[in-house]
Amino acid sequence: AANTLQQVYSMVDAMMLGHFGGVTGLAVLGTGSWPVWFMVSILTNFTQAGSIVLAKRYGAGQAEDLKTVAGNVYGVALGLCAALMAAGQLLARPVLLVQNTPPDVLEQAVLYLRILFGGMFLLFAYNVHAAFLRAVGDSRTPLYAITAATGVNIGLDLLFVAGFGWGAPGAALATVLAQGVSAVVCLRRVRAHPLFRVRRWHLKPERAVLREYFSLCVPM
Repeated sequence: AANTLQQVYSMVDAMMLGHFGGVTGLAVLGTGSWPVWFMVSILTNFTQAGSIVLAKRYGAGQAEDLKTVAGNVYGVALGLCAALMAAGQLLARPVLLVQNTPPDVLEQAVLYLRILFGGMFLLFAYNVHAAFLRAVGDSRTPLYAITAATGVNIGLDLLFVAGFGWGAPGAALATVLAQGVSAVVCLRRVRAHPLFRVRRWHLKPERAVLREYFSLCVPM
């Protein structure tokens, strides 16, 4: 249900841009859909793999090992997030040019992608913490988080796209801010969970943990 609700972001953006942004808004959304899908797929599968590794420790009652895994997943997520954000900013225009994006929508499409990629750390934060919670049997909090974020996204789309006339960049900003809401909801729950009280020594890279983690997330 939570994953389905995440798709509502794109549906709402398309509806708002189609109604208030015209052909240009829909064209920007269409040209940006593949780069966004590609980046989101990478981070989603990396975080889902982390959930599997964490769930194994939780099921085995290995609380200290679970914290070590969580610390290592945090480290990988930070590195991957930084790399994807940088790549998104640098490659937004070249990717759109390779896709033969029409000149009259190119600048808006570049701005649209750069806003989304610039706020990718919020999407990472939601997915990482949602994966942590699902690993220990809490699938409700991520659902509540994404439900709240969907409502915020709809409201901000109405404000930015319909009210302010910001078009596709406004839809991108609404999506980023809504993702921030979902990230905060999950982060608060993780911080309150005793199993996820990660200390500095848990952040130290562990070769065995990273090998297990990458053996899952790379194929995914």
